[in-house]
Amino acid sequence: MAVKRGILLVKKDQLDAVITAIETRQQRAGTAPKAGIWEMYDKAVADLEAKTSMRVEDGVAIIPIMGPISYDDPFAAFFGETTVAAISANIDKAMADPSVHSLLLNVNSPGGYVTGVEALSNKIHAARGSKRIYAHTVGMAASAAYWIASAADQVFLGSGTDEVGSIGVYLVHFDYSALLSEAGVKVTEVTAGEFKGLGSPYTELTEQDQKLLQADVDYIYTRFVEAVARNRGMSTKDVLKSANGLTFFGEDAIAKSLADGISTQQEVLAMTKEQEEKAKLEAEEQEKKDKAAAEAAAKEEARVAALQKAEKEAADAKAQLQVYKDKEVAGEKEKMEAEAKVAYKGAFGREATSEEVAFYCAQNSDARKLHIANLKEVAANRDALAKKAGLFTETATDGQAPNDGPDGGLLVKAAQELGHIKK
Repeated sequence: MAVKRGILLVKKDQLDAVITAIETRQQRAGTAPKAGIWEMYDKAVADLEAKTSMRVEDGVAIIPIMGPISYDDPFAAFFGETTVAAISANIDKAMADPSVHSLLLNVNSPGGYVTGVEALSNKIHAARGSKRIYAHTVGMAASAAYWIASAADQVFLGSGTDEVGSIGVYLVHFDYSALLSEAGVKVTEVTAGEFKGLGSPYTELTEQDQKLLQADVDYIYTRFVEAVARNRGMSTKDVLKSANGLTFFGEDAIAKSLADGISTQQEVLAMTKEQEEKAKLEAEEQEKKDKAAAEAAAKEEARVAALQKAEKEAADAKAQLQVYKDKEVAGEKEKMEAEAKVAYKGAFGREATSEEVAFYCAQNSDARKLHIANLKEVAANRDALAKKAGLFTETATDGQAPNDGPDGGLLVKAAQELGHIKK
């Protein structure tokens, strides 16, 4: 593979010179093709792009994962390979396209390098729920390809002879030391760091080196198994039953929960269309429910707000009414106090005491009326009673003793002299 890639790692002007020389020789020999080499090259590129590029069909982005998988190589398609970078870019493009409702990973790959595969699988798994993602085999989805495919919502086999699985990790070490020694070639490696030359093909693999490489393989294997368990909704214990490096065909793969069914690509596309229509109907129904719930919530909110407003208005009215009542009571009290003061002033010619005012105000309306009537009678007879008793008005008004009753001691004496009351 490295040799094939190296052929194309030349400057374009050098490639142009080679192609021109080939065309010139063909023309001289009379064997030149009807179309020029560049036209043939362009056609080959177009054919490769048609086979490897993402296409959208009825809202489904069909993403090819064909051939061995490497991380990133612009020439991979020329050798029937695919790259993690290209798949990832197609995933991003499909997820960002509003016209795409589903993704279909079209897989026919034996697997490849581990670099970038875990991250790509995680990206696909994380995208589930935003759009529906399906994997469909066109032959096989093995090893790294299955790590990627298993991250889809569902995995469908194109036929009963399609195979999936090969859950395992493979690392090969080549030891050329004996061959080089036989050829008389001595290789000297210069390194810094105890294990910098680990896995070198120019030296025999030591037992310690093998243990270290095995630890790396075991680590990747564990992550592979855990990823499949997460992707497929299985326990790691169940995945380990099939994680022996073997691939499984058709119904056997389904029985082991490595796939969900056997369907042609058109059947899967039809299913995505049906599910999209179903999802739209469910979305519309949910939208209606959400709208009804929102309207009900708005009505309830308005009802509660109206009730709270009414309760506040009632509380405000009650408070205002209490203010009016308090004012009314206060006014009534002031009125009664004024009445008492005027009545006592008229009856006795002096200011009423606080006790007299309080006594007056504490009585009911009938008692107050009677009290006022008595005080008025005293006021009407005060001067006459004072004169008949031989007393001056001033004396009757101001000369009462400190312990005289509220009716005035002098007036009582005057009444007694006049025979109105007994002594």
